[in-house]
Amino acid sequence: MDKFNLDKKKIIIAAVALFVFFGLVATCVSSGSSSSKDSEPVMIKPDQTKVKGDLKDCFEVVDKAYEVKFDRGEKIITIEIKRTDAELPYDREDFDIYANKGDNPKSKVAGFGIELLDSTGNVVKQISPSESSLYKDAMIAALRLLPGETGTVSWGTFDNWDWKIAGFRILSSVEANTKEKGDIFDQAFEKLSNDDNEDDAKEESSKKDNKEGKSDVDEDVEDLKEAIDVTKDILETEKKILDLL
Repeated sequence: MDKFNLDKKKIIIAAVALFVFFGLVATCVSSGSSSSKDSEPVMIKPDQTKVKGDLKDCFEVVDKAYEVKFDRGEKIITIEIKRTDAELPYDREDFDIYANKGDNPKSKVAGFGIELLDSTGNVVKQISPSESSLYKDAMIAALRLLPGETGTVSWGTFDNWDWKIAGFRILSSVEANTKEKGDIFDQAFEKLSNDDNEDDAKEESSKKDNKEGKSDVDEDVEDLKEAIDVTKDILETEKKILDLL
């Protein structure tokens, strides 16, 4: 009986050891594959060197392969662009990026975006020029490049692309820096002001019309009085003549 209990204990220990062993193996394999997946460089190339959008004539993409970096789950794409000789549609000292739109007196806002493509050219992910970015300083510096200079723009995302991205296109946009915060209130206030001005103008016009109308009536009354007085004089003269006869 003691021998049976001893064998039974050995069997349980062996089973537990095998369970732990296979668990460790599975963990190592999973960790190894994940590490291998993250360590494999993901390279993307520009689908075209021409920038799309409002700045298509002012910037171009440096034609080379770019590696997607990984930082605690975030995919970071950094692309090098070059400034051409074309004139910018904004003042280099009087613009800001979309992230700061409406918060400053700059006359225009501008920005770069990116389209990520799979191997067949389909868009897997799009980050528009108007989307906020953690890499604001780099974006502003790139938009301030002088002809012939190169700079970089970066984007980060936690989206899962299933590791199928192979190419990209750079997007661009420029527009007037209109207010966003308080727009509804500003427009309402402006409308009320315009309505008040219109009412004042109408009232002034009405007063003017009334004044002119009153003047015309007064003039007619004076003419009538004068006609009556003349008539009285004529009647009195006729009466005197009749008395003499």
